Amino acid sequence: MTPPVLEVENMTVWYPLRGGLFSRVERYVKAVRSLSFSLSRGEVLGIVGESGCGKSTAAGALVGLSPWRSGSYRIIGNPVHTDNASDWKKVCDKVQMVFQDPFSSLNPRQTVLEILTYPLKSRGISAREASQKAEAMLSRVGLAPELLSRFPHAFSGGQRQRIAIARALITNPEVLVCDEVTSALDVSIQAQVLNLLDELRRDMGISIIFISHDMQVVKAFADRVLVMYLGEMMEYGAAEQVFSNPQHPYTQALLKSIPTLDKTHPPKILAGISEMPADDFCGCSFAPRCSQREARCTEAPVSIRGASVQVRCVKALL
Repeated sequence: MTPPVLEVENMTVWYPLRGGLFSRVERYVKAVRSLSFSLSRGEVLGIVGESGCGKSTAAGALVGLSPWRSGSYRIIGNPVHTDNASDWKKVCDKVQMVFQDPFSSLNPRQTVLEILTYPLKSRGISAREASQKAEAMLSRVGLAPELLSRFPHAFSGGQRQRIAIARALITNPEVLVCDEVTSALDVSIQAQVLNLLDELRRDMGISIIFISHDMQVVKAFADRVLVMYLGEMMEYGAAEQVFSNPQHPYTQALLKSIPTLDKTHPPKILAGISEMPADDFCGCSFAPRCSQREARCTEAPVSIRGASVQVRCVKALL
């Protein structure tokens, strides 16, 4: 069988909090805890959850922007040593990221040509060939090649995001990590960018990790869904199954919070706030906010259950 394009096992990302006279590490923010998932060729994996759940931290860890504390990482079957700088250079050829804000992700002092050709020139490609590739890629994302001489300030938000996508694809990566790429755009422009990503996925065979707050977009765009809460996986499986029959109370709460046009069924906002549990807490991290919690939810570690759909809940009907 063909190995997955990307495999992550027990990804853990901690950020130290320092204090005191000598700025010693007093404790850690456990942003991502034992997260595991895989990505097949041409597949779209949607990652959803509230703000602060660790989505963007996990995305940054895939491209070396977030520090790995532990875990294993493989790209097309090849292991990545997360503490080795030379390995991260190889990752950049296979995994590229498109950031949330198109207004700050592009260098305002560089023209579009300079933005697109820099990754190629840094890999030893001649200026002439790099320019040709930049022109072709700009056309591929729906912008005229004549725009190569312009600076980012001359473009709208949607056009800037297209340029950012072109920059990410210019090195022919295997995986595109999209971190809230549509959240800063108008609704009509969001649809255009999503259609572009879907077209690129089908034509180029790339795999996409799509991070979003918009559950409806993820439902329509993703093949599989990973639901995160406080750095942990709560539910993981095929998008159709997760959205049609959610097993975890947190997933159910997220779906109930989606706004609709039906005034008789207003969205239900999840009560409480997400707070990182104490280090000695061994139960479900969602238990303090869960309306279905039982005593056993906070008394023992909650293992992952299920095969086609994985759920971290003692009450999952799998």
